[in-house]
Amino acid sequence: MSASLHETGALFDDELRPMYRATDPDRPRLFSQERINAALVRRFHAGYVVTDAGCWEWTRHQDGKGYGVISVRSIDGKWSTAKTHRVAYELLVGPIPGGLQLDHLCRNRICCNPDHLEPVTNRENAIRGYGWSGINARKTHCPQGHEFTPENTMTKTTAFGTIGRECRLCSKLMQRKRVDAKRRAGEFRCACGLHFQTQRGLSVHVAKRPCVTHQAGAA
Repeated sequence: MSASLHETGALFDDELRPMYRATDPDRPRLFSQERINAALVRRFHAGYVVTDAGCWEWTRHQDGKGYGVISVRSIDGKWSTAKTHRVAYELLVGPIPGGLQLDHLCRNRICCNPDHLEPVTNRENAIRGYGWSGINARKTHCPQGHEFTPENTMTKTTAFGTIGRECRLCSKLMQRKRVDAKRRAGEFRCACGLHFQTQRGLSVHVAKRPCVTHQAGAA
């Protein structure tokens, strides 16, 4: 998870930089929220347009995932990039609570309106999203139309190590089909001991692949 701008010292006022003296070890490394980087605030507010839906859509640089990014400078003078929605929240609301992520309530990744952002857990953010985990989590019925009630829901671990849901009724029906298939296999049994699920399978076996038992019987 990205470090808070307050933790890295990126929210630093250039106009106050002369007040900072490296020879003064007692001077605090960070300024308060009230004395945040004025230049960063100006650049931020100049980098978006307001849509009819109220989104502040970032018009400048974006990362590969579609999030807006902006350059920030830490207290030691080093530059780095930060996502604009995180910058907006910390500039206009406050520090992002530890262990939480910002979810776009408007589902618009380039939006940096803090009113459209909500700190949530990673799990809640994934469930609200449009990835497979979020899509599956919002399903109320299985593909066969059975409702995911507490009594009809089973949990299982997938091949990827994630926890998934399974319909209990579908699982019972599938198990019943396997049992019925085994029973049917016993009805079409060759004298040589092989089992077949259908009469056709047994007939093909006898006609094209006569076993030793068949040959002995013919003799």
